[in-house]
Amino acid sequence: MGGFMKMKFLPFLPQKGESYSMINKLFLFSILFVITGCVSQSKMVREDSSLLAENRALKSKLAQSEERLSDLSKKYNKVRKELDEINNGPSRLLITVKNLINKDNGSKAKKTIIKLQENYPTSVEAHEATSLMAKAEMLISKEKKRKREEEERMALAKYIYTSVDKLEGITWYKAKLDQGEIYTRLITYFGKKKSNSPWLRMKLRYWGEDWLFIKSYFIVVDGKRYTFKKVNFKRDNSSSSIWEWNDRRVNKNDLVMLKHIAKSKNAVVRFQGQKYHSDHTISSDEKKAIQHVLNAFQQVKNTSINKGSNNESKRSAK
Repeated sequence: MGGFMKMKFLPFLPQKGESYSMINKLFLFSILFVITGCVSQSKMVREDSSLLAENRALKSKLAQSEERLSDLSKKYNKVRKELDEINNGPSRLLITVKNLINKDNGSKAKKTIIKLQENYPTSVEAHEATSLMAKAEMLISKEKKRKREEEERMALAKYIYTSVDKLEGITWYKAKLDQGEIYTRLITYFGKKKSNSPWLRMKLRYWGEDWLFIKSYFIVVDGKRYTFKKVNFKRDNSSSSIWEWNDRRVNKNDLVMLKHIAKSKNAVVRFQGQKYHSDHTISSDEKKAIQHVLNAFQQVKNTSINKGSNNESKRSAK
């Protein structure tokens, strides 16, 4: 009976003295695969249940965190508003305006006044700040003037160099293009004492190997002739060269001529001596140097006039 049951229900099992056939082996492997799959599926179900529980717990924690973050954000905004009222309230803004005006910072003072007027238009502080706007505007004007003067000073330094005569108290302004030049040349420069307006000078120098003993000269500028008679030229010499020069203060007619030369296409000087003459074509560098000096002279002159006007206003106020 036992043998019958084994053969009937388990035909894939070998009988005594028999070995497993290939089909029996495959059938056995199939049974084992099904059993293993069932076990794995059961394990996956348990793992999925665990992950779902963890996910629900994380969602709960996230919701709690978001709620706490929302509460903290509300508290932060409240504190920020309170700090803003402390730092930017009408009283504080008015104090800031006054401090900025005392520090001569007109630009920031004006911005603060506008902020006070916009945020607290009906406040007493806004009314008082409005009365300070004129002072702020005046400071802004001074700031612009200082900036313009600084730009002019920088431009001046680019083309002009200075030397100081401490004994006479004179600062001399000369073109950098003229610096170190020793040959025949037309040079302009100007001087200034601390409390006075500047004065313009021109120096005409002849350099050569032979004396001319210059008595007069004329300059032809794009066809227009400027004549200078009975001019006093000084003289000096070295072992290999001689030079004669005239150095004098510029008058109104001279200034017209210098401006003409600076912008001219062609300008020629003729030195007239006792027996001979010599011509000199004014170079482009000489013209540029003249223009640089004239520009610098006007800037320094305007600055002196403005300072004089300010000092006069202060004396009148006293």
